[in-house]
Amino acid sequence: MNKVKEAFPEFEKPSVAVDTVILRVKNTDKIDAKTVSRKQLQVLLVKRHGEKDWHLPGTILRLGETPKDAIKRISLNKVNTSEATFEQLYTVADDPFRDDRGHIISIVYIGMLNNTVDEKNLNIKTTEYESQWFWVGKENTKGNNERKYVSEQDGSIITYMVYDHHKIINDTINRLKGKLMYTDIGFNFIEELFTIRELENTFNAINERDIPGFRRYISEKIEGTGELSSGNKFRPAELFRKRRYT
Repeated sequence: MNKVKEAFPEFEKPSVAVDTVILRVKNTDKIDAKTVSRKQLQVLLVKRHGEKDWHLPGTILRLGETPKDAIKRISLNKVNTSEATFEQLYTVADDPFRDDRGHIISIVYIGMLNNTVDEKNLNIKTTEYESQWFWVGKENTKGNNERKYVSEQDGSIITYMVYDHHKIINDTINRLKGKLMYTDIGFNFIEELFTIRELENTFNAINERDIPGFRRYISEKIEGTGELSSGNKFRPAELFRKRRYT
C-alpha cells in the first residue's frame, strides 16, 4: 500500500478539523396513561476531565485520513456515536483567527440519533473525556433570541463554549430546520414505526415551534402499517413508517 505524501511541504498550511454536532430529540416528561409527552432537542457536548468549558466532539484530521475515518476515531476516543447517522453540513473557513491554537478549518458534520438508542451505549469509552446531554432552548428574553444549553444532568446553563462552537451549533440547528420540511432528514430522529402524534412532536421539537398543517404536509411522506401502538392505557393509535418508494 502506497504511503500518503504531504502535498507542498514547503508551504505553511492550516490544519483541518472535523467537528460533530450530535443531536437527539427526547421526551421532556414521562408518558402517562393519557398523554404523549412533548419533546425537545438535545446536543451532546464533551470536555476533558479537569477542563472547565464544554465543546463539540471533534478532532484534527490526520494525514491520509478521511473525515469519516476521523469520526470513527472520535467514536473510539470521546463518545460512542456508532449508532448515529452522520451527514456533512458545511465548512467553517472564513476566519483564520477563529481558534486561538492557530489557523484551523473545520468540516462540520451533524450526527442524528433516534429515540431507540440505549442510553448506556452513549457513555464515554475512555477515562480522558466526559460527556453530557444538554437541552437546547431559547432565552425568550426581550431582545434576545439566542439559544441556551441546559445540562440534563444537573440543570446548569452553559454561558460559554470554547472556540466558535456555540455558533456552529446554532448554524447546524438552523440548517437542520431548513431541510426539515423538504427532505426526509427528520426521520433520523425517530424509530422505524411511530404514531402520527409522536412524529409531529419530534418534528416540532426540531423546528423549535409547532408546524402549522403538519399532518397535511407529512401525509405524502408516510404510510400506514395496519398495526396499533401498545403499552399505553389510552386508545391505541395506528403505527406508521416512512413511505417506501419503488
